[in-house]
Amino acid sequence: MSQKLEGTLRVANNVFFTEVKEILSSGKDVLFTINGNSMRPFLSHGDKVLITPHNFNDLKIGDIILAKSKFGYVLHRLIWKNKSKIYLVGDNNLVQIEEIEKNDILGIVKYAESNNKRINVQSFLHITLSILWFIFRPLRLMVYKIKVLLRLK
Repeated sequence: MSQKLEGTLRVANNVFFTEVKEILSSGKDVLFTINGNSMRPFLSHGDKVLITPHNFNDLKIGDIILAKSKFGYVLHRLIWKNKSKIYLVGDNNLVQIEEIEKNDILGIVKYAESNNKRINVQSFLHITLSILWFIFRPLRLMVYKIKVLLRLK
């Protein structure tokens, strides 16, 4: 099912990502606008990402991966991998970690655009900051819980 709004065409995720997977499988890149805030503060709803085909052996900690998980299609950060499994997490997620098979990967983010500014998501600085952000998840969760408790009073 598709729906056209203000010069855009909306299609169901499974239809869209089936096409994205085909394009990436043919060796071409795909540029699209992301929906959701699971990658905040590094990427936000409305930012654009260029997805490129991947080589499993070249994937490294901190890469942003487009993959199919049990939660649907996700654009999340690689935090660990072994010979067959990949572990992903959204930067804005405080507890959940997705475990996927290497065959579930569609592609890797080469760069992003936010407010017409290119973001080098593969730079040393970006990767280092994202790893630190992940390491501080327990502290971020504690701060979140304190904020919730204070709102209840």
